[in-house]
Amino acid sequence: MSSNTRSTSDAQQQTAFTIDDINYNQPTILIHNSTAIPNMEDDLKLIIYSRTHVVKWLSIIDMIFLAISLLLYAFNGIFFWIFLPLFLFCFCGYKGAITYQKSLIMVYDVYLFGMTIFYFYTALYSNSFFWFLFVFLEFYFFYYTSRLIQYLNSIPEDMIESLRSGWNPSEITYFYY
Repeated sequence: MSSNTRSTSDAQQQTAFTIDDINYNQPTILIHNSTAIPNMEDDLKLIIYSRTHVVKWLSIIDMIFLAISLLLYAFNGIFFWIFLPLFLFCFCGYKGAITYQKSLIMVYDVYLFGMTIFYFYTALYSNSFFWFLFVFLEFYFFYYTSRLIQYLNSIPEDMIESLRSGWNPSEITYFYY
């Protein structure tokens, strides 16, 4: 009464498969000389150029907020002297971003790291999530500025001199092959 017409001998038959060898060729690795990648230097300059402009504006914004804080304290009759050195740190960041000087940008990076720690302790003691947003934002600015310093350390001095002499992205020409 079963509709299965297969016999047990059919189920026991073995099927043999043969596997052919597959010839896999490794991809060819081409080693390019510096003329094969014509815009690598311009790309690095573009990265540094854009990062220095962002750091310049971040330092200007920091100086504005420090000046507002200093004025608010002065109107309340309190002279809080710590704003003056912090203002100088921000000015070093501004001057370093304009002139592509690593040491001045490092001073501003120390300021950003200190402000990150300050906002972290403020966030811990205030029990407010709002302050933790400042911590993450300030840490991102610190990381961004640190990457600029790494880029400035990785390029030769002649590229920095070309940036200082007025190079800008409008001089870039891309060739598509």
